[in-house]
Parts: sequence; structure tokens; C-alpha cells
Amino acid sequence: MVDDREVRCLRTAPTRTRLLRVSPDGCYVARLETGEKLRVWRVGDGAEVFQEPPARVRGPVFSSDSRHLLVGQPGAIVRFDLTTGREVNRWPRPERARVRSLAFDPDTGGVAVCYADAET
Repeated sequence: MVDDREVRCLRTAPTRTRLLRVSPDGCYVARLETGEKLRVWRVGDGAEVFQEPPARVRGPVFSSDSRHLLVGQPGAIVRFDLTTGREVNRWPRPERARVRSLAFDPDTGGVAVCYADAET
């Protein structure tokens, strides 16, 4: 809501939501559903960003400029371009390490990863 008015209503099929995030500029909404499926919508027109939503996602985080989304997936950390919905980078992660949280450095765009159950 902006100035006590609804900006966009995103109608979707009923599902359990594990996490809901809004991009820093307010232009995107990300929802992590049961089963770790990630859906992202553009607030302006309500369109989904991904043609095929990424699955088995952990720790989604928006970049400070709202141009990218970073997620943990099995065996990798992945960065998506939100204007195209395409993967930009894929970095391997330690075997058997689960992503606990991710962060973008707002100045350099660098990536920080916190793992659970890993010695990294």
C-alpha cells in the first residue's frame, strides 16, 4: 500500500507462503512457496518475471538496485536478472552445505553467503 491505497492485487492459486519479499524500489514482489518454489511478479503490470519459476530455492534476496535476485539452489548460488528473468551467474557451493542466508554488498554488488551445517 502506498498512501493508504492498494497498488496492485496479485491473484494467484491458493498456496502456503513461506516467505514474502518486496524489492527495495517496490517494483517486484517475491514469494517462496511450499516446496521451495519461487515466484516473482512485477508490481507495475502484475506479470510474472520467470517463465518457469525456480524450484528448491533458499534465501532469496534482492540487490539494492532491484535489478537482480540472488538465490541458493542445490549445488549452486544463482543470480537472476529481473528485467529478463534469466540466469546471469551460477557459482558452485560446498557439497552438502545448505544456504542459510544471502546478501548483496550495496556498494560493490558483491555476494555474501552464510551456510548452515558447513565449515565454510
